[in-house]
Formats: sequence, structure tokens, C-alpha cells
Amino acid sequence: MCGIAGIIPFSSSRQFENCQRMVAAIRHRGPDANEVWNSECNSVALGHSRLAILDLSPRGRQPMRSASGRFTITYNGEVYNFREIRSALEKLNHTFQSDCDTEVILAAIEQWGLEHAVPKLDGMFAFCLWDQKQRKIHLIRDRVGIKPLYYGWYTGGFTFASELHAIRAIPGWYGEIDRDALTMYMRYGYVPAPRSIYQNTYKLAPASILTLEVDRISDRADFSPMPDATPFSPKRFWRVEDAYERGASSPFTGTMEEAVSASEDVLSKAIQARMVADVPLGAFLSGGIDSSSIVTLMQKSSARPVKTFTIGVEGHAYDESSDASRLAEFLGTEHHEHRLSVSKALEIVPKLTEYYDEPFADSSQIPTYLLSKVTRQDVTVALSGDGGDEVFGGYNRYIHAPKMIERLKWIPHLTRRGTAYALENGPWKMYAKLLKLFAPVLPEAINDRWLEITIPKLADLIAAKDHRDFYDRVTLLWPTDDLVLSGKRVESLLSLLDGQRSNGGSRQMRCLDLLGYHTDDILAKVDRASMAVSLEARVPFIDHRVIEFAATLPEEYLIQEGMGKMPLRRILDKHLPESFEFGKNKRGFSIPLADWLRGPLRNWAETLLEENRLQQQGYLNADLVRRIWSEHIDGTKEWSYRIWNVLMFQAFLERHHAH
Repeated sequence: MCGIAGIIPFSSSRQFENCQRMVAAIRHRGPDANEVWNSECNSVALGHSRLAILDLSPRGRQPMRSASGRFTITYNGEVYNFREIRSALEKLNHTFQSDCDTEVILAAIEQWGLEHAVPKLDGMFAFCLWDQKQRKIHLIRDRVGIKPLYYGWYTGGFTFASELHAIRAIPGWYGEIDRDALTMYMRYGYVPAPRSIYQNTYKLAPASILTLEVDRISDRADFSPMPDATPFSPKRFWRVEDAYERGASSPFTGTMEEAVSASEDVLSKAIQARMVADVPLGAFLSGGIDSSSIVTLMQKSSARPVKTFTIGVEGHAYDESSDASRLAEFLGTEHHEHRLSVSKALEIVPKLTEYYDEPFADSSQIPTYLLSKVTRQDVTVALSGDGGDEVFGGYNRYIHAPKMIERLKWIPHLTRRGTAYALENGPWKMYAKLLKLFAPVLPEAINDRWLEITIPKLADLIAAKDHRDFYDRVTLLWPTDDLVLSGKRVESLLSLLDGQRSNGGSRQMRCLDLLGYHTDDILAKVDRASMAVSLEARVPFIDHRVIEFAATLPEEYLIQEGMGKMPLRRILDKHLPESFEFGKNKRGFSIPLADWLRGPLRNWAETLLEENRLQQQGYLNADLVRRIWSEHIDGTKEWSYRIWNVLMFQAFLERHHAH
């Protein structure tokens, strides 16, 4: 796992030195080697920071040139089937100097061409390929966007990098906040692709290839970052929506038992492919269904105890470490449990903008970073259970929304809007006052104010017009357009499914999540947290073959009796005693954010939300922010997640744009 960067200047001027600065800014992604390569004609500078996983020798260093000298690559990722591709290439008389996947990618491109070679790659990757013969650069990103890749134009040329940290390191580069992207960030808690927080800088869409002629690099006429939008847009080589359409038209026809067996087979193969490494390897283990499934199947195929890692925060209800320890003991893994004090967890908060390169407001970023940090003390690679909910239907919205939508469609929309208003303004508001009065004597499970979040959200969902409107509402954190000054909602990759009618069930929601939320929230969170400590995280659940298979499973095979992820539950039932119960104590990888904002984080938050500061910056509606903050602090409302969105943007400004 690595970091990549590059510059294509409008005129040759210090691009080598500037690329060195870029690589230095992302050295955390690859501390084993940091190198820059300059093309003979000074047209292109490519940089690479290496975290050596396969072939630890200098032969695996990058940027790497192909055998013919035509292509040069800087590459971040792992191609799990590179040995099979290498074997096929050796039969075609290719020879290799190293045992790394980078050299195999170059040989595959020389043999079959870029457009035919890339679909053969099974793994997670983002890379830039310089074609000296045609004087073109190609930017490529894996099927589901596991590895990040930013690109864009600035006054001195064109640039790309794994993280915005690298682009900000270019002397003379100036990033102007994109207010439309900021609007989308406040709505979702992340900036949805293909936008970034800056104007003229974008995220490459997953499963895309962007090709640019170096001699016309400044020509942006007809360019759009949306895939397949114009002849000059990124071109997709795989589409998750196609996988779901094929699954709907050709569903799995076997029994439930056969579906479980097939699920275990495809998932086991994905796990085994990700257990190949020349460095120590382990797995995250939270005690939930997803990570437990990964670790159970890992240990089944391993001759040695798997190294497993979990963290627990002392003294609150979000601690799931006991569930993880019990499973680890049964499986016989080499388990590492780290107990953290609340004060240690809180120390991370002001440093989050060091690890996350643009505003990002999923508060589970804190435990994810802490887990990555303690895991890196023992291993260099860790398998993660992320993606199990999206692929096998675990979220509550998949389980309950289809029935709710089906029932709501028989009620006139005007009636539903009236009901929503009554819920939002009804007597339940007394709950907040009573809770505040009795808080000292209430159990924490009751005192987490879940009702204050649930009732307004339910009211909002009741007013939804259709399936897509329901999804948009259920995924919103700020359902208002009044927050960002001069900002508006814009298209994202979710727009690729605009106009597509749902055929019922959770299928469309799962597809939408894999297009947006999963890539730009879940995967971004794991990538930045793990790479901040030079740890490679691998995610078997989103192997494209696992996704394609799960998309064929009928809804009733995924969700039964109000529970999702039934194939995973049945897999665990096969391998574990009946005494194991999953999901009973599961609270998500979360922190007690609402209490922290009213307590130990209050002074930090108050400084960032100071009224004059907000007004002088001119990005956000200061009156609205202050009202939301006041309501949260005095206990009349539960606004922690909306406030966290604002705080993460304010912290981002303070670190990267303070004047």
C-alpha cells in the first residue's frame, strides 16, 4: 500500500522539486521509500511513497518503467490475482525481474493494452500510467473506490495525488472552497464523488479510466468529472448498477442452504486472496457479524492462529470488546485487546485534520484511527469487515424501509405531511426536559437520547414522496439548504441512478450505498485512518465477485424476521456454538458524541463555533449554527451529528486555510 502523486506542468518549471514536496506530504502512506521520476522531456513528474507488502526488495520500487520503456507507472494498491496474470504472461514470453504486482500490471498493459488489461485486475488500486509513445497520462481507480485518487487543474498545470495533503503542498497552489461541494458535505457528512472540497479538483469515480493528452493538458473544454458524461470524461470499465440489474434479471434459484454455501465459498476465496503478504498480517475484530465472519473464515483456512485486534473505551456502553474476546478465545486467534481511557480517545479529536485530507464527519473515524494505530504495532496488513452491511443487507433502512414505503404509498401525501408536522411539534418534546431532569439516575442505555433523533427522522421519512426521496431523506444529516451561504445541491455519482425505478426491496438502496456512502464515507474513513499509521486495510466483502453474487440473492434470503445479513448469520451458525449471539450488544463503531460535545469537547467546539469567526469566514449561516449549538448544549434537542459536520469543516479551515 502506498501513496502516489504527480504533476504535468503547463511549462517545465521545478516540477521535480514540487513533486518531491507532494510525496513528502503523504509519506505516512509509505514510509519504506519515497521517490520521484521525471520524464526525459520534462513533461511529467511522477512520485511514490512505498509501503512494502510484496517483494520487499528494491526491485519493487516505484515509479517503475515497463520492460520496453514505453510506460511508467506510479501505483497504490494490491492486485490479488497478479500471480495468475503473471503466469499467463510468462506463457507469452514475458520475463520478470521482481515478485511484485506492479511489474505484472505494466506487462499486462504492454501485452493487452490498458482498456483490456485493467478489467483483468482483481483488487484495490489507484494508479497513473504515463504513455511516452502516445504522450498521454491515464488515471485509473478500482471498481468500488477502495483506494483514493484526486486530480485537478491549477495555475501551474495539472496534478493528481492519493490525498489532498499532497496537492496542497505544491508551491503556489491555491484551493478555493467549492460552496456547492460544501453544501453536499453538510448534507451527508462527506463530500460525494466526483467533487472534492476544492474547485477544479475532483475525485476520480470508481471503476474509471481518465485519459489526457499531455500536450493539451490545459484544454478543459467539454470536460466533466462525471463518468461517461462527455467524450473527455472518465470512462467506466465496471458498473455496480449493472451488477444489480443482472442480479435482478437472473436471480439465484437455489435453496437457502445452497445460498449460504455459495456465499461462504465466494467470501472464503476473497478472504484467502487477501491473506497473501510478505509482512505480518491480521484482522480487525469488533465482535459484530461482519468482522466475526471474516475472522472465522480466516482462521478456518489458516494453519496458524490469526492475529486479531480490538479496542475498548473504558466505562461506557459502546464497548464491544468482550464479544470480540469471547469469539477470539473460541477460534483460538492470537488476540490483542487494547483498553483506552476516554481521555486518550479525546486527544485524537483536535488531530483529525492531520489524518483526513478534506472535511469528513463520520465520528467513528476516531475509534477507527485508534484501532488502526494499535494494530500497526504488530502487523502491516489487516483485514476489515467493512462492506458486509451494504453487500448483504444489514442496515435498518434495508430491513424496515421497504415495508414502510409500501404502507405509506396508500396514504395521501398531504396527509403524511400533516402527520410529519404533528410528530415534529408534538408533546414528545417534553421527553427532552424529563430526560434532563432524571439523567443522573437513568441507565446509560436510556440516557443516550435516541428518541430525540428517531422521532424527527421518522417525521421526515413519513413525508417522502417515493423510494428515491425516502433514500435521500434517510441518508441526510442536514436536511436544509439554508446552512451554506451561496451553496446549492449538485449532482454526484448517485445521479447515475436518477430516473431508475425501484423494483421493491432494498436492492436500489444497497446499490446507491455502494455508489456513494460506502465509497466516500466508509472506505474513505478506513483508508485515511489506516494509512495515517502506515497500515494496509483489506476489505473482502467488497470483492467485486462477492458483490455480484450477493446482488443475485432474493430479498427473502438476505432479510428474515426483521434481521438482515442472513447468509452471514447462517455461516456463523455453522462454525460457532449456539451460545454465540451476534448483534445483541452491537452499537456500531461509535462514540458517545452527544455527551462529549456537552462535556469535555465543549470548549474546543465553542471556539470553532464562535459567532464572529463564522461571520468572518462567510461560508455558513452563523445564526443557524449558533441556534443548533445552543439547543444541543441546553439539552432541548439532540443535534450532535449536525454539529459534528460543522465542527469538522471548521477544524479543516483552521488547519489548512487560516490566514
